[in-house]
Amino acid sequence: MATDNKYDRQLRLWGVHGQRALATSKICVLNVGPTGSESLKNLVLPGCGDVTIVDPYLVEEADLANNFFVSPKSLGHPRAQVVADLLQEMNPDVQNCTALQVQPSDLISNEPSFFSAFSIVIGTQLREGSARGLAKICTAAGIPLVLAHSYGLLGYVRCCVPEHCIVE
Repeated sequence: MATDNKYDRQLRLWGVHGQRALATSKICVLNVGPTGSESLKNLVLPGCGDVTIVDPYLVEEADLANNFFVSPKSLGHPRAQVVADLLQEMNPDVQNCTALQVQPSDLISNEPSFFSAFSIVIGTQLREGSARGLAKICTAAGIPLVLAHSYGLLGYVRCCVPEHCIVE
């Protein structure tokens, strides 16, 4: 059975209220290496609302082997902007895709109020001190935080979520 609604399968899974929550979400991702890029792709394709990418790095040769969002013509360009541009192409329903070429640790230590604008923060490849600082900021603001760190084929994911009751 064909449908003209590209979000039909999702709507059947989590309903209109779930899709609305995703479409109005404001997501911040810190560092868009392979883990951050893959996470963003999986949020943008189903129709998240607003994305802010914070990544201080330029695309390097090493990125070409492990990040499907970059290509040889991206070399030397800000990684955050390259990924943001391609994400916007993947789903034009995403209202805003902002790229900031800033060190995440600088925002965590100098501008903690920056994170209060988001409905979820995803931090990838953060150092332990930055991860702890970010967890304190997000916990105090009641913002869900997902921390992911990968080491080749191994890694971990930590979820810091305020108490959340759902009754269907």
